[in-house]
Amino acid sequence: MIAALVRKELRELLPFAVLALFFQCSLVWLAISSRTQGSIADAGVIPFVNEDVLWYTFIVATLLAVALGLWQTMWENGHGTFLFLLHRPMPREALIGTKLLTGGTICLVAALLPVAWYAIWAATPGTHASPFSWSMTAWAWLWAVEVPLLYLGAFLSGLRPAKLFGSRFAPLAGGVVLFFLLGLCSSLLSSWWPAIVLATLIVDACFAVAIFHVAATRDYS
Repeated sequence: MIAALVRKELRELLPFAVLALFFQCSLVWLAISSRTQGSIADAGVIPFVNEDVLWYTFIVATLLAVALGLWQTMWENGHGTFLFLLHRPMPREALIGTKLLTGGTICLVAALLPVAWYAIWAATPGTHASPFSWSMTAWAWLWAVEVPLLYLGAFLSGLRPAKLFGSRFAPLAGGVVLFFLLGLCSSLLSSWWPAIVLATLIVDACFAVAIFHVAATRDYS
C-alpha cells in the first residue's frame, strides 16, 4: 500500500519537479557556459562568492516547495481524495508520513542538485581562473537544506481546517520567516554550520509534529 501511495505521489509531483529542475539546470548551464567562453561580464566573478546564479535556483526551489506542499493537501481536499485515501487499509500516520517523505525528498533534491553541479564544476581544475575552496560552498548547502521548511509550512497550511484567507497560511508565513532567518545565519555564520543544521532539523521536527497532530484530529468529512 505504501508503494502504491509513493507511485501516486510521484506521478502527481514529478511534473512540477521536472519543470523546476529544467529551469534550475538551464540557469547553471548558462552560468557555466558564460564562464567557459570568457564573457567580459563575468570577469572577476568568483563562484559561490560574488555570483547570483544559485540565488535564482533557490527561488525556483522555494516556489516548488510551496507548490508541492499545497498540492498534496489542498488539492487532495478540494477533489475529495483524502476520504478515499483514509479508507485504505493503511494507518493515517503512515499515509501522511509517506506523503511528507515523498514531497520532502523531491524538494531537497531540487535544492541540492544545482548546488552540487555548480560546486563540482567550480572544483574541477581548469574550468575557471577564480580561486576555489570547498568551504566557500558552505552557505549554499545550508540554504538548500533549509528549503524543506517552506514545504512543511505549506503542507501544514493546506492541511489545517481553517479559513482560506484567515489564519490558514500562518504556518507557511512562519516557515518563510524561519527560512530567511536561518538563511541569513547561513550566509553570515556558515562556519557555525553544525548549529544551523541542528536548528533547521529542530524546526523541521516541530512542523512534522504539528502536521501529524492536525492529521490525527482533523475531521475530513
